[in-house]
Amino acid sequence: MTAASVKIGDEAKEYIEYRPSETSVFKMKITGESMGMKREVNCKCYVKDKKVRYLEWRED
Repeated sequence: MTAASVKIGDEAKEYIEYRPSETSVFKMKITGESMGMKREVNCKCYVKDKKVRYLEWRED
């Protein structure tokens, strides 16, 4: 996937620069579309060693 094919909605702009501390657990919703099919993921995660670590992952 090229960066040109990724589209981020305007409502996400305030979160693009979000940098949680390593003690923060947060919820994230990811919505995507491929070949006309829409997918949604809800997860709980935290950041450790500059990588997102997932505690829960639920796909709809």
